[in-house]
Amino acid sequence: MKTATTAQVLLLAYLLLFSLFVASDPRYYWDVVPYVAATLLNQHSDPLALHEATYSLLAGQLTPAQFQGLVAGDFAAGIYHDPQALWSQLPMYQSKPLYVGALRTLHLLGVNPVDGLLLLSLLPALAILLLVYGTLSRYCSPFKALLLVMVFAFAARLPDLSQGLVHNNLANLLVLAGSLALLEARRTDWAVPLFLLALLTRTDNIFYIGLCQALLCWRFIQQPQCYNTKEGIWRFAGLFLYPLVYLLIASSTGQSWWTLFYHTLIESQLQIQQFDQAFSWQLYWQVLAEALGALFSSGVTLVTVQPLFLLLLLLTIPLRHYGDLGKAQDGGGQHFSYADCGVIILLVMLIYLLLFPLLAAWDRFFTHFYALILIAAAQRIPGSSTWDTINGVHGAISNSLNPRYPGNSEA
Repeated sequence: MKTATTAQVLLLAYLLLFSLFVASDPRYYWDVVPYVAATLLNQHSDPLALHEATYSLLAGQLTPAQFQGLVAGDFAAGIYHDPQALWSQLPMYQSKPLYVGALRTLHLLGVNPVDGLLLLSLLPALAILLLVYGTLSRYCSPFKALLLVMVFAFAARLPDLSQGLVHNNLANLLVLAGSLALLEARRTDWAVPLFLLALLTRTDNIFYIGLCQALLCWRFIQQPQCYNTKEGIWRFAGLFLYPLVYLLIASSTGQSWWTLFYHTLIESQLQIQQFDQAFSWQLYWQVLAEALGALFSSGVTLVTVQPLFLLLLLLTIPLRHYGDLGKAQDGGGQHFSYADCGVIILLVMLIYLLLFPLLAAWDRFFTHFYALILIAAAQRIPGSSTWDTINGVHGAISNSLNPRYPGNSEA
């Protein structure tokens, strides 16, 4: 008990240092401008008034150098000088209704929108670390869990990413919480609402949560006798609700994949609503080929740490599970396993490569995947202490070299 308490105190000290680091140097990317505008939109229905209110607030809250960073460059300067251009960008940010709603709620409570952006980046990051620690504590000693959390934060670039004031940490937290509800608590009735909230925070979560829910429904169809009626209702309710919510958001904001792809990866558009560039295989392949070249280059880990966690994932998941994903499990099987989750993560990473090959943004999108991979790997580490782990690895190596050990003799 004393060991666990000491580890928890050290964890709180680490979280405090983490918070001070993030709050000491927040990074105001251009996305801050439309998020502040979306926050103020319910108070200013006129493009000119909204534009003036947004930039006036930012100029008053930021240093001259920080504000200059939001208006420098052709695209940012074009938005700064054209109220209609800022108005045109808003649907892309209103497609995250939960995040914008949280910013507006904080604003109504008296929190400045700029400070609200910082809170909605920092607090979810802290919650992610607490969730990871709590889950790891079920599989290893408190001090090992603490060490793994600290290494995870560094390896996944969480302090660095949290300084960027965008919606990703909140979306990642909700997906992680929903996944752990399935994996640890076996509660689909918890996971479905959390996944819906994640979808309302970032619509591209539809890939992961949709595949998870499809697998749950397929398992239910194969062996309905192993589950109760309530479980079946929640499984199929999620499968129905996720695409419905996604389509409602997409239709209400008028956004499409090609618009976002072109705007982000090819050429930024001042007037998104006037975008009429037809889909081009040549342009698409050019972007994808560049991404593939960067992904397989020797310096890829300077852009994203995804290959390192991908390696850990491949070492963690038994190869036999790739062919067993859709099969019924004996006796009803596991509700949803980390191996299931790992295979889906691999599929989603492939989807991102094909649909949104912006390698520099992947770590922001994959934080929850990295956390799940870490937890899955931690379960396969023998022993509950560092010394037990070393002895376990030493014993495995010794046994593999011993010709008398069962399984090592030649047939």
